[in-house]
Amino acid sequence: MSEKNNQMFEFWTKFNSAHSYLQRTQFKSIKKAKITLPQFHVLLVLNFNGPTALKKISELLAVTNANITCVIHNLGKLELVKTETSKIDRRVIIADLTDKGRELVDKYLPEFNSVMSNVLSKLDNEEKENLVASFMKF
Repeated sequence: MSEKNNQMFEFWTKFNSAHSYLQRTQFKSIKKAKITLPQFHVLLVLNFNGPTALKKISELLAVTNANITCVIHNLGKLELVKTETSKIDRRVIIADLTDKGRELVDKYLPEFNSVMSNVLSKLDNEEKENLVASFMKF
């Protein structure tokens, strides 16, 4: 195997390992909520951004529009999110938290933040800044 292939394989394995670790760690902090991690991520977007177009949510979470539509539909069934058609452009669907959704975020966000702070404590400030700058290239 060439040096370049070895380098790519090492990057892939380390990146995949870090991603899996973060997913598992985040999920542990919200598993009692009985929702999926992607559902919680959508709730976080709505919590911090307020009413948001589905297309914008999909862009922020780097997932397809179809995926967000499904996640929002399932959150709606759980009465955690409500949707409405934009008054400006009827092709645009806006999602927002319901009171029940806001309560769920308020309940689980402190533990989620604590877990993420613990993960990030392994990096110094410069490493955090470099990591964010690297991710901004994607």
